Amino acid sequence: MQTPSANRALIVNAYSYRNAGDAAIMLSTAELMRDLGATSVGLATRYEEDRDSYHAWGISTFAPLVAFPARGGSSGLARLVRFASSALLTCAVVFLLGPFLNSSTARRALSAIRPRLRPLLSANTAVVAGGGYLYSSRRRVNLSLIHSCLSIWICRVVAPKCLMMPASIGPVTRRSDAWLIGASLRGVQPVVREFESLTASTHPPKLSKPRLCPDVAFYGLGNVDGDIDHELRTPAGGTSGPLVRIVALDWSWSGSVRSADFDRYVRAMASLSNQLNAAGMRVELGGHSAIPEHGQDDVAVCREIAELCDFPVQVDEDCEVSHLWARYGELDLVIGARLHSCIMAAAVGTPVVVLGYQEKAKGVASMMGPGVPFFWVDDLPVETIVLAARATLQQRMTASTELKHRIRASYEQ
Repeated sequence: MQTPSANRALIVNAYSYRNAGDAAIMLSTAELMRDLGATSVGLATRYEEDRDSYHAWGISTFAPLVAFPARGGSSGLARLVRFASSALLTCAVVFLLGPFLNSSTARRALSAIRPRLRPLLSANTAVVAGGGYLYSSRRRVNLSLIHSCLSIWICRVVAPKCLMMPASIGPVTRRSDAWLIGASLRGVQPVVREFESLTASTHPPKLSKPRLCPDVAFYGLGNVDGDIDHELRTPAGGTSGPLVRIVALDWSWSGSVRSADFDRYVRAMASLSNQLNAAGMRVELGGHSAIPEHGQDDVAVCREIAELCDFPVQVDEDCEVSHLWARYGELDLVIGARLHSCIMAAAVGTPVVVLGYQEKAKGVASMMGPGVPFFWVDDLPVETIVLAARATLQQRMTASTELKHRIRASYEQ
């Protein structure tokens, strides 16, 4: 196998397409890499069911660099054994052959021994996906973090070039997690979308000086020069009242909020819907992630909220990323507990109110502009949010154009 000659990029550490925020990150990353000269973009993902969805966007999908068996296919022990064996063999072979990959013989040997590394061996650039997965979870052993960090290490050893997309790093609360993250990113320029998560870490990883860059989803699905004309954008409201979408979050899986407060959160979201409706706004509910097997079913939470509302509220059950990109451009305001609902809305010029469940949301909200309202999702001051919604309706997210240019400029360096 020869050293790659075409300008190919391979994105690693992708998460499920069924989470629209993660899909927006991957699609925007692919768009950015193409604009920077990549002739083809591939995606190494542990979610085999995503193949057709990404193929529709011109992105080829491949198996992850290290096997990560899906839940439900086998017992937990069997999954752990398969993951461990794949990780040990892959890391051992990469460690032994890594210093000799300038040799076509070594590259052919690595390809033959570990076929799942062939897409990486054929790539000029390995792209470490952005997002918010480099943190300490409430699980004592976070296999997902281990898998992500191993993938980063393999990329920086094997690929001629390794780029990191803007990510949230932290909060890191275990020394072992801090070491793992720091070791995997050694030799890679860390790029963060906000510093709040690192600051909140009790055990921050040792990193070379991180570079700040807006979340890549601000780049969107069109060329950076195709910015929205905020003066010509037509609001959806008018005589029938402004149209507001509340994007709910199933955060029952997260260790960052108190799970015992989940019922109170649902009631508060219903109360917010009621008060917005009473204030003359049209309200709809929607989600971003419908992955029940991972404890993420935003649509189910929307239904719970709707049942508690005093008026008939529409629940949009479509979480497909292309539908949401289009829908956010038709709204007057998005009040989002899903961070990427606010990012995607802002990217198409729609004003937002951010309801955060982790430090990353507060950091990204501040990057959107000093006037973007932020509230913690586990303690919602409903009346104050309604006042913020009234004020925010008069604004336009003109900062999104500048954020897109900053992303492009950051990676052109």
